[in-house]
Amino acid sequence: MNDPLKINIEGKLFSFSTSKLSKQAQEELFALFYEDEERKQISIVELLQAYIIAIEKYAKIHTSLELLYHEIENASISPQNITSQTIQDSQP
Repeated sequence: MNDPLKINIEGKLFSFSTSKLSKQAQEELFALFYEDEERKQISIVELLQAYIIAIEKYAKIHTSLELLYHEIENASISPQNITSQTIQDSQP
């Protein structure tokens, strides 16, 4: 993949550096703006759709992480996790 990435949005050419992005982000951008190693022209609507899909993907990840965090938080303080050994260890 070349840096800077050169893209074509509705006939207007843009280029920007992707060097600070992760390899996965670089690959996703390349997949969006190139087809068979050739730069393709995309419309504003296609760009907006890609952005909305990315937002939805990360919103689902965020929600999943929040749920996982709450499950871990609740599991770590639930009475089932307190054993007699834990009680003995906490006594002076």
